[in-house]
Order: sequence, then structure tokens, then C-alpha cells
Amino acid sequence: MWKFRMRLKRQKKTREDLNQRHKDFLQKREDLSRQISDLDKEIFRLESQKNSYEEEAPRSSSIICGKSMNSLIIVRWSLGMKI
Repeated sequence: MWKFRMRLKRQKKTREDLNQRHKDFLQKREDLSRQISDLDKEIFRLESQKNSYEEEAPRSSSIICGKSMNSLIIVRWSLGMKI
């Protein structure tokens, strides 16, 4: 009877240890899942921001280029150079 109780006690301890390891694993998985979700949201935000910058860039550069070209034309014209 004594051996049986000791064996039962060891098995309970083993089961408790396994349960704790399982809980730790699930918590770690949940934490990693949350981090991945946050990173996915950040990637989406950054890609959206990048796309909006890419859409604005051609308009901005054409305005700058247009002003530069107009200035160049005016300077050349005022100096009597060919345009």
C-alpha cells in the first residue's frame, strides 16, 4: 500500500509539472501571437503610408520641376538666349 501511494504521489507531481509546462507554453504562444498581430498592423500602416507618399511624390516633383523649368525659361529669355 505504501508503494502504491508513493507511485500515485509521483504521478500527480508529474501531471502537475506537465500541466504547468503546458500553461507556460500556451501563455508564450498567446504572447507571440499578440506580437505578430501588432507587427502585422504596423506593416499595414507603414505600407499605407509608403503608398500615399509614392502617390504624392510625382505631383510634388512635377510642381518643383515646373517651377524650375519656368524659372530657367524666364532667365534664358531675359538674357536673350535660345529657349
